[in-house]
Amino acid sequence: MAANFTDKEREERINLVGEYFINNPGVSTRKIAEYFSNNFFKISNATVLDYINRYKKNNNLTDEIDNKLNENKPKTINDADVKKRILTCAKFYINGKTLEEISTITNTNYWIVYRDLMVRLKKIDEYLYNQVIKLASIRSNQNLVKNSDKSK
Repeated sequence: MAANFTDKEREERINLVGEYFINNPGVSTRKIAEYFSNNFFKISNATVLDYINRYKKNNNLTDEIDNKLNENKPKTINDADVKKRILTCAKFYINGKTLEEISTITNTNYWIVYRDLMVRLKKIDEYLYNQVIKLASIRSNQNLVKNSDKSK
């Protein structure tokens, strides 16, 4: 649903978001959306990115803003540190650690550990991924049996 405000108000918002982005290096568009939504006006991550791109065009700041946007991109499995984390999580899991334990040991969010093992690992090492999936299936079945025994 489109917001009901004038072109002038939209330009002011574009400038506010653009200036904030320029003056706060390293802040993601998601964090900018959160900041503005909590303090000024509701705005989505997608709208923040749109406003930044409009600000870029309006102020001829293409190179500067493109460089800042590239700096803020999340790391992918092509990043050496991310690959190392994924493989480390897989080795811990294969050696009997639970997702919760791996999360604590590696100081990584539980859901990142889960995604590393269930999604990203396959793209890096399919053999290791298959081992993890087999183990996950076995552990899942063991938990089902354990829980059904408790309910009797």
